[in-house]
Amino acid sequence: GKSAHIGLIACRMMKLTLRSGVCKLTAFSFTMFGEVLIHPEGDLIEGHRYGKISIRLSDRMATVGAREWESRLYFNHFTMINHWREPLSRSLDPLLRGHRVGMETGDVEHAFYCALAYSTLYFYSGLPLGPLVQD
Repeated sequence: GKSAHIGLIACRMMKLTLRSGVCKLTAFSFTMFGEVLIHPEGDLIEGHRYGKISIRLSDRMATVGAREWESRLYFNHFTMINHWREPLSRSLDPLLRGHRVGMETGDVEHAFYCALAYSTLYFYSGLPLGPLVQD
């Protein structure tokens, strides 16, 4: 199915990065590869490590015009990877950042996904709901 293709695509992107070097999609390929490691294989430690690398790489790549992928990357990492190793509350600020960057770069779809994920994770994190209503 579709999920099998995602694994193949993630592996292909990683292979291209290793062969040809870093490009705008490299950070996103690391988070996709992290997802692949976590979900079918269950390797939470390595999947999370690749996800963290993707965030650091994204921060470095933002200066060379790769911000248009940041909202998508933040959504993937902080909804599919991060919660396996860190408290839900640690995903909240990054999801707000993903929303803001998505709106700034025109990635309205992933800006919306980040906002929706923020609301959902906030609710399930057990934090008081008052600030959520204000956000």
